[in-house]
Amino acid sequence: MPATVDVKMSVSKSKTTKRAVVNSDTGPTPPGYNKNLREKARLALAASSCALLLSWPTLALLCGIAAAWLLHQGTAFSVKNFKWRALSWLTVPACLAALAARNAALQIDQDKAYTVYLLVSLFGRGVEFTTGAFVAVVIAFAWTSPEQTKAE
Repeated sequence: MPATVDVKMSVSKSKTTKRAVVNSDTGPTPPGYNKNLREKARLALAASSCALLLSWPTLALLCGIAAAWLLHQGTAFSVKNFKWRALSWLTVPACLAALAARNAALQIDQDKAYTVYLLVSLFGRGVEFTTGAFVAVVIAFAWTSPEQTKAE
């Protein structure tokens, strides 16, 4: 739980003072700090999704790690940050699996083991496509949600 500072409301000559909540993991942050981090992480995840759909797993891996790092800078106890952090950390193993399958397919001799080469290549491409499409759908829903348009 985030540490909170006692909120003391005093009314003297119609003047109200209120102390802000201070997060134990990030300390005091300016208004909109976590929202800006989530927006940057969404852009990094969108880039990761595009890179996966274009079959560039190395770039997708870097973008996924960047998104996770950005969200790590924010409040750990925020439910919104947790959702996006979970999505970013789920893209990292998928990118690693796609990259490993691509490198394994390069090591297989196509003349001697074409079936194995085809299966490994299809596995890698399937992971790239399904992860890229899933992240793209989640990002599209997030950008077109009523809460997102209402906040702007």
